[in-house]
Amino acid sequence: MAHAGAHAIIGMYTGKLPFIKKNLIVPIIIGSLIPDLDIFAVAFGKLFLNILDPIHFFHRKATHSFLFIIFIYLFFQILSELLNKPKLRYWGKGLSIGVLSHILVDSFFFLNGIHLLWPMEMELNLWNKYQPPVIISNLLLAFEFLFFRILAWIILELSINTPNLNNPGFLHLISKWKTIEFYLFIFFIFLAIINIPGFEIIFGLGYLPSLLMSIISVWVMQDCFIDNNQNGEINGS
Repeated sequence: MAHAGAHAIIGMYTGKLPFIKKNLIVPIIIGSLIPDLDIFAVAFGKLFLNILDPIHFFHRKATHSFLFIIFIYLFFQILSELLNKPKLRYWGKGLSIGVLSHILVDSFFFLNGIHLLWPMEMELNLWNKYQPPVIISNLLLAFEFLFFRILAWIILELSINTPNLNNPGFLHLISKWKTIEFYLFIFFIFLAIINIPGFEIIFGLGYLPSLLMSIISVWVMQDCFIDNNQNGEINGS
């Protein structure tokens, strides 16, 4: 199963590929995270809508489709023209590449399949709908927090080699976030082992703020990634 933190790390190394312009690294990382924002739609459906299975209804559909990639790319191209801000084109390209990397990774490592051709009801599942035992699924979910911790650690390490950080004060918050993610990892490992009822609901309470913090941290500390990729042509801000 692919994890959001792992997606961000893969997005970071995708931005380092020689045929990709280095100024795209920050939007690629953020783009690799945003498809899983559909979990907010799942939470909304669970809390406020009369939907029996909001995960099936919302997750891994619109934001995991080729249509979403096209929408993001065209949206930023049009916005760039309207606002006369050429840098927005780079964000459109980078976000699209990030979303594509997310989709490709999910296609190979996510056990439940994705809807590449949404809104068509055609699910791609290379695992042939294999369903692991509940304890395995829950343990895999718990590892989300370990990868969030690794992402926080990477940002802190990059900051060491980044002179004149724009937001050095934010590093203290990231350091605390890294510690919290480790405790969440241990906590959810324990919950998975004892097979507590309502695991997915409790998991969502930890996962949603962790995902948001990942996106915010990459955005706020983007000079860490840019300064550690010296060949960038345009700052992604």
